[in-house]
Amino acid sequence: MVVTGVVVKVGGSYLGARIAGQTGNEALVIGVGMLPRAGVELVVVTGALAAGVIDGRLFSAVLALVFVSVLVTPLFLSRAIGRVGEGS
Repeated sequence: MVVTGVVVKVGGSYLGARIAGQTGNEALVIGVGMLPRAGVELVVVTGALAAGVIDGRLFSAVLALVFVSVLVTPLFLSRAIGRVGEGS
């Protein structure tokens, strides 16, 4: 779930940036830069847990996604920015 979540979060932002006219590498920087934005996810998943809509396992999986996304963003972002600088 964590890998899928990261791919979907980056992919959605990437697609939006491409539609807005950014190059592939610029869109990748935008996609990766949006990865650690987790405030809405935390609010929704906390509310869903409190309302009994999801169980503790799914709540834990979403928390893991948030944690991993925040930790891997600096590494991914520096690589993506490097690609823009290279012009590839």
